[in-house]
Amino acid sequence: MTVRAMAEFEAGFPDDAEFERPEGYHLARVLEQDCRLAGLSDVSSDNWLDCGWCVSCVVQGWPVWVCFARYFPDEQWQLFVEHRGLTHLLARLLRKTSATADAVRTLAFLVEARLTKETTVSELRWSLAGRPCESGVQSVAALPWPKTPAA
Repeated sequence: MTVRAMAEFEAGFPDDAEFERPEGYHLARVLEQDCRLAGLSDVSSDNWLDCGWCVSCVVQGWPVWVCFARYFPDEQWQLFVEHRGLTHLLARLLRKTSATADAVRTLAFLVEARLTKETTVSELRWSLAGRPCESGVQSVAALPWPKTPAA
């Protein structure tokens, strides 16, 4: 099972002198710093589809990323955290799904910690399926993460 943590929230991030468009580079910059401080490797940020930003890193040997963008003219934002790399079928064949879910969960907790530090962020909701604002929970810890098999 491919795991994708999704979030919706409201925020008014400050403008960035380096990258005015797309909006949100402030969040990309601080998430990149947080990933480095957490000891994650291969950390980088980049423009995502010319509408938002992504921060990529390696967690427990797995490439993962968080991508986010504002999706309405007001202050509403969406993001997702997911594995980037092996396709679902290949990951299943290699029986590494639980490992990638752990990596996604680790990055999702880091993203949640950053969002709760940002004073302009409110109405944060998370989900593994469906729109977070409709069926989500307020915390990454409350998500129904796949069980990790015992070693």
